[in-house]
Amino acid sequence: MEEIREQDESVQEPVTSPEDEQDAGADVEFDPERFKATLSKKNREAESLRKRLKELEPLAEKARELEEGSKSELQRLQEESGSFKERATKAETELLKLNAAFDRAPAGMDPKQIIAIAKRANGDDEESLAADLDELFELLTPQKAPQRKPAERLRGGGNPDDEPDSFDPNAIVSRIPRY
Repeated sequence: MEEIREQDESVQEPVTSPEDEQDAGADVEFDPERFKATLSKKNREAESLRKRLKELEPLAEKARELEEGSKSELQRLQEESGSFKERATKAETELLKLNAAFDRAPAGMDPKQIIAIAKRANGDDEESLAADLDELFELLTPQKAPQRKPAERLRGGGNPDDEPDSFDPNAIVSRIPRY
């Protein structure tokens, strides 16, 4: 930590260019010792900055990985949200079909049949769904046979309480005498 603070302090020092030094000391000649000292100081600063960079590179990589991890987490949550929305839409559609089927079902129809018909109903909106349900119920509702007059039980004219003889044609033929 102390190294980093020292490096921060050294980085914050104003940087002077050789032109500025020449302007400041225009009457001073080139001093090789001073140049070597300045060069070694700059080299030490550069070395310390390279060390600091090497120390911070793993941290930067870790930060990138965390950012990518959070992106993938975000994408996963978005996909889950999409699947939940899809399930909710499907459930709403199914409920709409069931409600419409129970509203339009003929009286006395078995609830299991109504649910089966609701599953097979198609329609993008309520009107088309209602029309399809009406058609399905019409096809599956048993048609009542036309009522016909019940057969009367005819009796003989002599005594109405007596049971009539059998109407078996073979029995009648057998009673006829043959000559």
